[in-house]
Amino acid sequence: KVYVYYGGPGYNAYPDYTYTLGRAANDFLGHNVFAGVDLNSDGYDELIAGMPGNDDGAADAGGAVLISGGTTPAVDTSFLGNSSSEEMGQAVCIWSAYGDNSLIVCGAPDWNSFTGRVHLYSTTIVSNSAPNLDPVGDKFVAIDHTLQFQVTASDPNSDSVTIAVSNLPTGASFSFVGYDSGLGKYRADFSWTPGAGDEGVYDSILFTANDGELIDSEYITITVGNFVCGDADANGYVDIDDVVYLITYIFGGGPAPDPLAAGDADCTGYIDIDDVVYLINYIFGGGPAPCAAGC
Repeated sequence: KVYVYYGGPGYNAYPDYTYTLGRAANDFLGHNVFAGVDLNSDGYDELIAGMPGNDDGAADAGGAVLISGGTTPAVDTSFLGNSSSEEMGQAVCIWSAYGDNSLIVCGAPDWNSFTGRVHLYSTTIVSNSAPNLDPVGDKFVAIDHTLQFQVTASDPNSDSVTIAVSNLPTGASFSFVGYDSGLGKYRADFSWTPGAGDEGVYDSILFTANDGELIDSEYITITVGNFVCGDADANGYVDIDDVVYLITYIFGGGPAPDPLAAGDADCTGYIDIDDVVYLINYIFGGGPAPCAAGC
């Protein structure tokens, strides 16, 4: 058995954690222990404990258990001897050998008629990397219409991520959902329906993804105004994306322009392929701009 006692000014004679994992009799788990190297850069040192009597690899081949540090220590990896009676784990340590590499060292003094040998397991110290906040981009929303979008982030170290916002416009809502298994990312939801009097440019809206140590962030600007005729995707200007948006709406069952009149580029009162042709002629052929009358 391994007993763990937390240090600090309040330490006492009572173990804070014990580890057995149901090992068999005569494993001698805890015969030798070593701690002092943070292999995964989480701020907690790892602990390795020898069990020279273990039979999992072979009779009395021995082994060792690596226990990850943390608020609750947890078993990470087991290392097993592979030769009978070598009793690997009579001596163990974690050696910071060079650079970002460390070696887990397990002595097996009884190998080959007590000739002995040392098992070396190479590891790489994992440096923490900042989370990845997916690009959000500037937004445009028309008065009395709803702007909704998701903010997503992931972490290269598989750390938990919190998504937050600063300088949220008055009346807007922002909800951190947590990990979305469907997306395979952390997610937050933004929603805002600006009303009369909310026209303007809202800059310095800051989204952050935080893994508890490092942060990724993006500032965006949200512009609130009257809708632009021809701006089918409601991003504030007319471009090829609006052509694609209308084609998807007309032929692919995609979402309708919001408001619907924004897609009526030729101002006929309804949306059809003529509006697509009209926008293409405007964007690429120097044709007239989408008409505001009736839009």
